Amino acid sequence: MEQIELNVAGMTCGGCASRVKQALLDVPGVHSAEVDLTNGVARARADNARALQPALIQAVTEAGYPATPVGSSAGSPRTGGGCCGH
Repeated sequence: MEQIELNVAGMTCGGCASRVKQALLDVPGVHSAEVDLTNGVARARADNARALQPALIQAVTEAGYPATPVGSSAGSPRTGGGCCGH
């Protein structure tokens, strides 16, 4: 099983983290997901997670939280927005 980590922007509370986790779990093939609100990182585990990376990014972004692969230079994980607009 592989793990993919994403930087997730705009998460400001537990509700945001729950929405991101559910968005990841809704992607077919994902077995488990966890969200680190403090560090703005989400992790998903799947048999072929690297192949699912575009779908994972799309799902989280469509939920209202822009996502990028950990290690990419795009964006900061602690920008405003999300469910609360903080």
